[in-house]
Amino acid sequence: MSKGRYSMKAVLGGLVRLFAVLFLLGCAQSLYAQTYFDFTCGGCGGSSASGVLTTTLVSGDTYLVTALSGSQGGDAMTLLPPGGYGGNDNEVFSASPFLDGAGLSFSVLLGSVDYNIYSNGSGGYMECNNVDDGVCESGTGIPVSFALTPTPESGTLILFGSGLLVLAGILRRKLFA
Repeated sequence: MSKGRYSMKAVLGGLVRLFAVLFLLGCAQSLYAQTYFDFTCGGCGGSSASGVLTTTLVSGDTYLVTALSGSQGGDAMTLLPPGGYGGNDNEVFSASPFLDGAGLSFSVLLGSVDYNIYSNGSGGYMECNNVDDGVCESGTGIPVSFALTPTPESGTLILFGSGLLVLAGILRRKLFA
């Protein structure tokens, strides 16, 4: 059964190969893709903070924060580099506890106040800043709540959507053949 220049079998075979290549490219892209986490921090700086962390995979469930977009008490937050304040390493984990003892550091108010949020080692989190606490050492600061939620990246959503389209096409052909 051929229509035109190519048979239906050849066209379907080509489409299957195309989707296989796209799938493999999508998987390879996911290995090196950035991962995003929504975060919330209650009590940070006496108010709440929230936003999105852009990360890259270090190993296992450890991610290095490379960018931060969010606000604390209505003020924009800026990510500090590792070692920027309080010995931070800006590493987060996909499961609780989300931070290590070195923590995640950021600044607000155009860089006039630096904050470090870190794990206290017993399941909770602490926050210290350079105005109230000066040097941020383990055990200094105030207790805060901190949570991370992974957010799907757009490449994963596109790959998932294209897979659904392929399944719908296969089902359509089987049901109406």
